[in-house]
Parts: sequence; structure tokens; C-alpha cells
Amino acid sequence: MFRNFVIAGGIGADPAKLSMAIEPIKLEEKMGIAVKSIAYGELHNINSSNNTIPMKFDTAAMLRDKALGQYLGSVFGGEHTTTIVSKHYNTYEDVADAISKSMNSYLVKRRFEGEEVTIEKSDTNSTIKLSKYITILPCPLFDVIQAESIEPNHWRVSNGKIDNPQMMGCFYLNIVENSFINGRKSRILCICPLQFRSGYSFYEFQNPTYVPIEVREFSDISLSIRDFNGKLISFSNKFDTVVTLEMRPMHYKYK
Repeated sequence: MFRNFVIAGGIGADPAKLSMAIEPIKLEEKMGIAVKSIAYGELHNINSSNNTIPMKFDTAAMLRDKALGQYLGSVFGGEHTTTIVSKHYNTYEDVADAISKSMNSYLVKRRFEGEEVTIEKSDTNSTIKLSKYITILPCPLFDVIQAESIEPNHWRVSNGKIDNPQMMGCFYLNIVENSFINGRKSRILCICPLQFRSGYSFYEFQNPTYVPIEVREFSDISLSIRDFNGKLISFSNKFDTVVTLEMRPMHYKYK
């Protein structure tokens, strides 16, 4: 028994989590299933794993230099975070602008006017200039844009397109047998390269690997696409993800 399933969804929801209900299928023999192809929308190169900006305010220096009240000192003391929007950014300058806007919005809301972040731009780079009272803490976002600390509170970002050729996505399916990954059981179906590019992308498996189906009867299929840390891949929800699966007997061999 051969059968194809096309599972799609994601617009306005989460394109990394797909599910579909089907008429109950009862298997009479050992069957396997594989991913034949995937069409997917834009991947977010900036997402929840790297879009946070942690920072710390030098409250003592602020109080000393500006003669601020103790109330403001208590508001700004310690560590703070803000974020930029998760999406696909084309250039390093785009990310630098987003950092500036996010930090300035955060500062204004907390009545810290006069110490806003500025950006100095040239033909080759953008320099993010922070107030001397603000320190950026270890930050994956600054690693992504390869920001270079050129002097205290000044970060230089080279102009140009962000080069994210691809990442690997792990496909998990609810009906397949468990496999061991790093010593842990997981219902993984396959691993697939995913491209960072605008619009839709498509990948077709030339020699798909069929994984045994564990159950003997099922009426729904649930699939998720995750990174190697188990987090859902961040796709733009302006696009559907469309995955084609093929089910066939495990003993079948192509001629």
C-alpha cells in the first residue's frame, strides 16, 4: 500500500507546527513513511533565540552626574532587556536600525530622555553609539551582526547583506518509531537543509529515508520542524509550509 499525504498550514499561525485529520488508516503490514518535499516561507534570521538586548545602567554615575532623585535610581538600577522584532533582516544596517529604535523606545518609556542611542553611518559601516551610562551585556544579537566594540559604548557594524546560507531543520512526526538522538528517544523523521531567502523556498529529497511507523492504526498526523536544540524553527507566518509525505511497505525496494 502506497499513499501520499500533503500537510499544509501556517499562515496566521505557526508554520513550524502542522497537523491534519484523516480517515482512519489500519495497517496490515510494517509500513514506513518519509518526507518527499517541503515548500516553506521566509526563515527568521533574527528570532526569539537571538533578538534580546540585555543592558545595564550605571545608576551610581547617573545619580552623581545628573543629580537624579533616588526614585529614578531605583527604576534604572540593575539589568534590563529589550527586543527587536523577529523577522528576516536583509542587511546588517537593518538590524542596527532596529536595535536603535528598540532601545530608544525602551529608554523613553522609562523617562530616560537625553541619553538616546544614535547611529553614525558611512559608506562602509554603521556605528551604534550608546550613552556612557549604558553597558551592553553578552548578547547573541550583537554576535549575529558581528558588532565590534571600538571604544566604550560604541559598536561598529559593517554594511552589507547578512550571509545566512542555510540551517538544518529536524522533522518530528507523531506516528513514527522512536530513534535515539544524543542518547534520548525522539520521534524524528528526517533532517533537512533550510535556506534563508526571501519568498518561498522548495526542497525535494532525491533519496528519502523511510522510518518505520510505530502504530497500527491512526487518524491524524502531527509534524513539527525544530532546530538541534528542540526549538521550533522561526518561519514567517505570512507563508504556509507545505510538506509531502509518502507511506510505503518497509520491505519494498525500488527496481
